Amino acid sequence: MFLHHDTDPVTQRHLELVREHNPGCPVVTISQWGKVLPGGYDTRQLVGQVPWLVDVFAQLGDVGATLTEKQKILIWRNTDLAIYLWYRQRAERARRWIVVEWDVHCNTPMRDFYARVWDADLAASEVHRAHSPDAMWHWYWFNEEERGHLPEWLAPYTAGVSPLAGVLLSDAALAEISESILSSADLLPVFCELRLGSIAQYLGFVAEPISPVAPQTLSGRVEFDPAEIRSPAIWHKVKRLV
Repeated sequence: MFLHHDTDPVTQRHLELVREHNPGCPVVTISQWGKVLPGGYDTRQLVGQVPWLVDVFAQLGDVGATLTEKQKILIWRNTDLAIYLWYRQRAERARRWIVVEWDVHCNTPMRDFYARVWDADLAASEVHRAHSPDAMWHWYWFNEEERGHLPEWLAPYTAGVSPLAGVLLSDAALAEISESILSSADLLPVFCELRLGSIAQYLGFVAEPISPVAPQTLSGRVEFDPAEIRSPAIWHKVKRLV
């Protein structure tokens, strides 16, 4: 699943790399309330299937509309919703899915990078569980304000996966997670990485770290310089043309 909002040269090059290194694999492009790639899905056309989301995102206007900072934050905090909306109406079928955002630089086969967790229901570069002995409380999205957005029924399952870019999901897990989130309007205030991790925990899907070295290249905190990304890996964030 290739998530994007623009069709600029960086976006197009990163899409080309995903296809180049993964021949024979379906690559689905999903526009997050932005410009649409040829043959891709437009979230604006999908959101009507969830009535409680229609009014929330109606304020974004048409493709090409100038967004305020508040609107950009709304989209950013809800990046995962585009995935669930697409999943409900998808034409594609697969046993597992990998989230690739526009600023992911892929220069290796996905099968190699995810070899350790290829059959997992959920895997991410970093896995965070609030109610465990090794809880990673340094994770920003575990702060008091963000945890306060979780509804009471979900709080005991507080968990997170980060970054959303690079997350692997089995089809079975994505099916249940999608329906649970799209049917729960009280989850809208929850940040996407906290929402996905917590719902997965609630549903009994155990998130696994991709590998001990994955966070060195697949990060939510670092923007990599093109000179740093020569070794075969999945790199995030890369926002300039290489």
